[in-house]
Amino acid sequence: MPSSNKPAIYLDHAAGTPCFDELLERARRYHRDFVVNPHGGSCFAEFCRRAIIKAEERLLACIGSNPDEASVIWTSGGTEALNLAVQGFVCRPEQEIHCEAGAHAAMLVPFQARLKRGQPGKVLPLTPQGQVLLDLQQPPALLALSHVNNETGAIQDLAACRRHIGDKRTALLVDAAQSLGKCPIPWQAASIDLLAISGRKIGGPQAVGALVVRRGHALTPQLLGGGQQRGMRSGTVDTIGVLLFADAAEMACAAMPVLQRQHQALSRRLHEGLTRLERYRCRLLSPPGAAPHIAMLAFEGYEGAIIMRLLAEREQILVGTGSACSAESKELSHVLKAMAVPEKIARGAIRVSLGPRTSAQDIDALLAALERVLARY
Repeated sequence: MPSSNKPAIYLDHAAGTPCFDELLERARRYHRDFVVNPHGGSCFAEFCRRAIIKAEERLLACIGSNPDEASVIWTSGGTEALNLAVQGFVCRPEQEIHCEAGAHAAMLVPFQARLKRGQPGKVLPLTPQGQVLLDLQQPPALLALSHVNNETGAIQDLAACRRHIGDKRTALLVDAAQSLGKCPIPWQAASIDLLAISGRKIGGPQAVGALVVRRGHALTPQLLGGGQQRGMRSGTVDTIGVLLFADAAEMACAAMPVLQRQHQALSRRLHEGLTRLERYRCRLLSPPGAAPHIAMLAFEGYEGAIIMRLLAEREQILVGTGSACSAESKELSHVLKAMAVPEKIARGAIRVSLGPRTSAQDIDALLAALERVLARY
């Protein structure tokens, strides 16, 4: 068992970035200042409501939008935001909806559930480089895409996708959980209509997300009750969580240019270091041009889930497997399967994802630890 309850080296930021110390300090102050239900009728509730409205303006500014153009529906995370967007999207029964095959399960599974209920639609295939192959014969009512793939880091050119569709009547839903604060989101250039983001991916609160909705798009609410958030998502809005999410988004977006350069340098160091592992049939599955903060590696003939556990238990280094594989399950990553990665390679996949505090020493330590773990596998 590990000697500590947290890893010495954390390389699983695609799953979640630990909350920044500065935000932890702000949380203490917010817990003192914002103690009232924001949906009440008192002046104290109004104080909380005004803070939430301001947080909405700040978050929209981070993606290049404003309250005249879009609104924010606060959720419990990216999963709820994507479910609301997919399940709640309003279109005629005969209209098709499309979703890319490499989408996160939080988007793909509700999409498949909607197809099972009778909505016509298609799961769009991927190229071996993780790029979506659009069906341009009939523009769909809804096109659901990931900006940055959570397993491989493959980036979809959203502006190009919008140009290829050519029909502004197609609503574009984007999962931007892996791109907020890490690469620019083309809200305007791609005419994005629905955007799902998450606080936990940027060092913010663990259970706060948001669905940004361009004005003019109707959704059917999925959580019913008190009718909060203009009837779109019942339940008391977490004032403190919302403020911390807006704080984290501003911090991440302000630091993004420096962070991108840092991650590019670390990514090059990792890729160059993989030559040390060639005897273990190591290969890089992330395509050229992938986001530098995510790297999917594979060791043919090995189990990625076992490598991940050995790194954690023996080396105090935490990486992920994405949804790639499991020693207890024969289910492989649907992303790697869509990219036509052979099973014997996909089973050996691990995901290394970088954060704002990742250092060159961390990358070197990972490479050395992988050599030790694989030698004793």
